[in-house]
Amino acid sequence: NASDYWTMVKDGAMAAGKELGAEVTFNGPDTESEGDKQLNQLQTAINDKPSGIGLAPQDGAQDGAPAILDTAKAAGIPVVALDTPTNRSDVQIATVASDNKGIGAQAAEELAKVVGTTGDIAIVANGEVGTAAARRDGFKEWITANAPGLKIVDIQNGESDPAKSRDKAQGILQAHPDLAGFAGTSD
Repeated sequence: NASDYWTMVKDGAMAAGKELGAEVTFNGPDTESEGDKQLNQLQTAINDKPSGIGLAPQDGAQDGAPAILDTAKAAGIPVVALDTPTNRSDVQIATVASDNKGIGAQAAEELAKVVGTTGDIAIVANGEVGTAAARRDGFKEWITANAPGLKIVDIQNGESDPAKSRDKAQGILQAHPDLAGFAGTSD
């Protein structure tokens, strides 16, 4: 994935590998909506018997990842979850992630500063589970607790695809032409 975020993650992993004298291979699907491809890449990585695996499971990989991660555990390969904890699996030895619920709350607070505390707003999320869900839920909870005059009239899944997200936003605007503002859960 070529987003700025994943480019920085890759650069950091490569720099750490160089510093530690470890070979780092960085693989990922082209988009964040290719869960099956990510699962295939995970299985390939395990078959290569690396010293460790860092995994940022996307929505489509959440359900299939635990069974594959069990094979990593059986092979003695440690796994670190990046960005999103792996649901229904205790294989990962650590999770390195942002406070995604807090990020959602911060987005809600910032939007309220711009649009005020009354009006209709909407969310275009970059998925339905994991990071996107935590950010969406943090946003909704902050609005409920701190700006009850703001009404979330629609939540759409843009599937981490800029074109789909734009189409979803246009659809929301057509249905709600007086919309005061949008929130997104990703870049």
